[in-house]
Amino acid sequence: MRPSVAPFVPGRSHRIENLYHCAMTSLGFDIFRKMEDGHPLWIAEVAVLKEAKAQLHALASKAPGEYFIRDASNGRIIFEFVSPR
Repeated sequence: MRPSVAPFVPGRSHRIENLYHCAMTSLGFDIFRKMEDGHPLWIAEVAVLKEAKAQLHALASKAPGEYFIRDASNGRIIFEFVSPR
């Protein structure tokens, strides 16, 4: 039995490509705290950058230290915050 294969038609939406695109664009943002030994401690994953920043500031107000937000889609640090101890 031959597996079913959908033909490629230029200009039409393709389910697999759309699922891949959605997965790659919806990875969200990771909040980390930089520990005293320099290692990162993962705190949370948040879908929206604005919410990630709000959560980071709330954490920093309760537990001062160094924090950063990483874009999970590309691994880059996009926001850093150091609160006074």
